[in-house]
Amino acid sequence: MKINFTFQGEEFDLKGKIIRREDHIKGKLVSYGVEFVDLSVNDIKRLNIALHNYQVEQRNKIS
Repeated sequence: MKINFTFQGEEFDLKGKIIRREDHIKGKLVSYGVEFVDLSVNDIKRLNIALHNYQVEQRNKIS
């Protein structure tokens, strides 16, 4: 499946597959776990940088 999202100001258009489903009975919500597949080297680098920046921001909120 195609997955389009913006994260940390970066736009991603990636390919993925659903690997997990969680049903939340009380909230009537369903969560899905997705594995990205067939990523280019450039997409991997961009995603790693965005994730790193997010982690740094989260750590700074705790301090």
